[in-house]
Amino acid sequence: MLRSRFLIPAALAATVLAGTPSAPLAAQTPISFNSLAYGGACQWGGGPVDITNHQGFDFFGLRPLDIANYTGACWGGYGQQHGYLNGPGQTLPAVVGLGFGRAQVQTLAATPFNLRSMSFGAGWSNVSLSIRGYTGLFTADNQPYAMRTDITLTPGTLQTVDFGALGFSGIRFFSINVEDWGTPQFTHWDTGAPMTEETYFVTGMVYDLPAQVPEPATAGLLALGVGVLGLAARRRR
Repeated sequence: MLRSRFLIPAALAATVLAGTPSAPLAAQTPISFNSLAYGGACQWGGGPVDITNHQGFDFFGLRPLDIANYTGACWGGYGQQHGYLNGPGQTLPAVVGLGFGRAQVQTLAATPFNLRSMSFGAGWSNVSLSIRGYTGLFTADNQPYAMRTDITLTPGTLQTVDFGALGFSGIRFFSINVEDWGTPQFTHWDTGAPMTEETYFVTGMVYDLPAQVPEPATAGLLALGVGVLGLAARRRR
């Protein structure tokens, strides 16, 4: 009579032979503000002051700007030229994050993330931005940063920063700061008074989370279980 053998699944055996389960590659995830559209009557300064608890992040200092609201309800018929219009090399989504001065992107639940790319545009004049990444939660201006890159924006041209190409994709960030360090170059359209802050907008953020690796205790239990199954198979021979 043939005796049955207990066969260990090939995938499970390969995992144990490798030492620990291989971690899957983390998927790249885009952030969209389109769900924050408001339309209706003109809102010059955009929506709420901060975008919080949105797709796993807080965006302090960024407010949703509904492009249709701004270019239609606010500026419809005025013929004003600004950076919130689609132009050569710039195709904007329905809603962008509008910034004045400093903005901070911070992960929720203290989960580090790998920043892949972000896109930036200027509102009314050229804008100089400093983008800095922190491996801890941002708490003070003198806090050391792990990454910094500076860019200059021109209205009507969307500029995408590829952090992987800059060598920063392997850094796990907790906070990203975006700050306007330039000098205002325009005056108020009605009063002629100097404007104290330039405006810029953020869109096209793409990130991924570190792949999940099983804890040592979990891997140990898995190896022990496979060992017991192997011993049982030998005893049945």
